Amino acid sequence: MIKLQHYVYLVLSLGFINYTAGLEKGYVPAYDPLCNIGYAQERYMAVTWDCTGWIDCIPKVDGGFAAVWTRCPPTLSFSALSRNCVAKTLCPDQKTTSVAFCQSGMSSNMAFKHPDSCAMFYQCNNTKPHTNLRVYENECGAGFLFDERDAICKPADQVRCGDRVIPSGTCGYRKLCKLPECKGAPNGYYALKNAPFTSEYYECITGQFVAIRKCTGAGEIFDPINKNCSIGIVPSKYFSAYDPVFIAHKCVSYGNP
Repeated sequence: MIKLQHYVYLVLSLGFINYTAGLEKGYVPAYDPLCNIGYAQERYMAVTWDCTGWIDCIPKVDGGFAAVWTRCPPTLSFSALSRNCVAKTLCPDQKTTSVAFCQSGMSSNMAFKHPDSCAMFYQCNNTKPHTNLRVYENECGAGFLFDERDAICKPADQVRCGDRVIPSGTCGYRKLCKLPECKGAPNGYYALKNAPFTSEYYECITGQFVAIRKCTGAGEIFDPINKNCSIGIVPSKYFSAYDPVFIAHKCVSYGNP
């Protein structure tokens, strides 16, 4: 089995994203398993999917170790290599390191936050996920959000999401959503079939659904022809949302023929 310190160094080469907000200081029961897989005597232990701080493993009276989280100052991030807070840098990609951690087999029962949604989480023993989710992904039921400190789903008003997105709109909860079809579609953005002239649209990459997106500008709706968010779009009864046949024959049209 891979030792955690070796794993920490390994994930640093898996790709990087920008620094984001993380947990507040204090005891994090969800991270206790990290303290009991061969690295517990060490302090300043990195959590590879969250570079905003580190955990110290404190001995428990009844045996084992408790994970106590400490945040770096807002202008700094935690370096797994130097094991201290350094000038704000890039962090390992959360999705890549999360999947790598589950694949390592170091703690198959762990559950921890997912960067896409406050309702989603990674569950390392979930190897046969829901149709709308990927391996190791799971999601709370409607009205519930994932509490990353306790690693359980709680009523939405009891969870602090931080920088995690609170689910809303057509497909906020993926398990409840009939996801748009992307098979055979070129990479890009598409209008929702049942709501083509709204602020919501979806993204396809390599024939797979990625996510529901939303226009952010005031008064903007998704333009299904130019594939961008615009103001002043006039809906057309002749528009057909994503359909491989229409794409292949370029029959999508605006206005009257």
